[in-house]
Amino acid sequence: MKKADNRIFSLNAIFCLIFLITINICMAKDFSREGKGYELYVLGQGMSGDETTGLGISLEFYDTIVAGLGGGYNITDHFNLNMDVFYGFMDWTATSGDISIDDNFKLMGMDINVDFNVLKHQITPLVTAGFGFINFSSDDIEEVTISFNTGVGFRWDITDLFLVKGMYRFTWTKLEDTNTALLFSGLNVTLGYIW
Repeated sequence: MKKADNRIFSLNAIFCLIFLITINICMAKDFSREGKGYELYVLGQGMSGDETTGLGISLEFYDTIVAGLGGGYNITDHFNLNMDVFYGFMDWTATSGDISIDDNFKLMGMDINVDFNVLKHQITPLVTAGFGFINFSSDDIEEVTISFNTGVGFRWDITDLFLVKGMYRFTWTKLEDTNTALLFSGLNVTLGYIW
């Protein structure tokens, strides 16, 4: 329980810090993304571990980092529709009674998201939400699950051609025959090119 309390406190502190920083550094001059169209980007995503149970087995997933590529389109100054794919590895332990097995999954996933840029400035707070899937695969197991995500952070259009986004992102998914959904959360950093 202490681990969960520390996690909640850390998340709240990060949200407050991000909000305060982005509000204080946002420029007063309006900035328009409309008509700037398409974006391509690379991303890195931290994913915290989590635990679940099912069929008498306890599963523990450990922290990891995934990397990916994506693209988006600025529908208006405030809304951006984007899609990303990611790849990485996640260690896990399965325990039943006195028997314990350690292994790792290859994670491959895809998300379709809508970002809402709060301000019409080069630096703006943003919120995002989306859905997708995650493919968990190892030598003996392969399962594709539906996932949902949300996040909060900032976007900085550095120039008319380059952008950076930083956010804290939460992803929920549920494995077959388990009792509770898994929550993976962590920092997401995106570097992109606009044309």
